[in-house]
Amino acid sequence: MRNKTHPFRWLIRCAGCMLTVMLLTAVSGCDMPDKSSPSYPADNGIDYRQNPSQVKTIIGIWTAQSVTVNGEVYSIGEYSDLKREDFSSTYTIQPDGTVILSNNSQSLEGTYSFDGKAVEALFGKYHYRLMYDAQANTLTRTKEATDEVITYRKH
Repeated sequence: MRNKTHPFRWLIRCAGCMLTVMLLTAVSGCDMPDKSSPSYPADNGIDYRQNPSQVKTIIGIWTAQSVTVNGEVYSIGEYSDLKREDFSSTYTIQPDGTVILSNNSQSLEGTYSFDGKAVEALFGKYHYRLMYDAQANTLTRTKEATDEVITYRKH
């Protein structure tokens, strides 16, 4: 003899499944990185969210604990006086991988070599955008207007 089932039993099961899926989706979003956290972006310093219309022209926002200028190593704190709105720089990439800096501050002119990470933390809490000009083989850094930093994959 066949068991009769309540007509709403399948509806209740379906609603239970949907509720489970919604809960799993909500829980999986809880471990997203906090953008205000010091560990954001990822360990390698690159946040791979991309803006496809700009990715070809943007090298990225670089972060580093130190920089070498003409053979001397400087830490982040020694650049605290450069937190000015009008500060901008142009970096020229040399064949040996060094970068020549041209800017409006005599104290920082020289050859830069970076510690392998991206270099934005160098200049304190401010973030900078580096634009690459393929014809001139230069990177131009400009200060970001917002606190949210989006960096782009290097190509």
